[in-house]
Amino acid sequence: MCPRIVRSAVSPNELPSTVRSSIRAVELGGSALVVALTASMLVDVGRSAVDPPLAFEWLVLGVPGVLALAALVGAVLDGIGAVYGADGLGAAVGRLAVPALVAVLALATLWWVGGSLLVVLFAESGGVFFGPVFALFTASALGAVVLARAAFGRLFPDGLGALAGRTTEP
Repeated sequence: MCPRIVRSAVSPNELPSTVRSSIRAVELGGSALVVALTASMLVDVGRSAVDPPLAFEWLVLGVPGVLALAALVGAVLDGIGAVYGADGLGAAVGRLAVPALVAVLALATLWWVGGSLLVVLFAESGGVFFGPVFALFTASALGAVVLARAAFGRLFPDGLGALAGRTTEP
């Protein structure tokens, strides 16, 4: 006798709150760190861009990578939740705008972080490589979007549609 496998479709809106809050905490913490790293590079651009210490280089690549991974997972979960919780196609498209932007920025950041890691680890030629700088700047844009999304979520917990008098409840 073969045991019967029962699959239950759990929408991302029904995920345990600890999973969602953990993803959001990593996103917000990573966003704050990325903004601080970008500010430190802009203030001391001469030393940090041309001859970064090894620990700083790993920090510049590690923090944006973790932020991008957490933001990509959160964007996928938000996108699936927007489609499952949508009242119609128009509502789903409206709810997918921010997760799509976050996903695109997260993928761009992962692209630059991955390429930079490959060059840093395996390149045998010398020279100045600005890949980590581009990774940090795309991560800064991602961090700004994540922080703005969190701020709008706190300011307008019912969504921006509630300001116009529209509600999503029947």
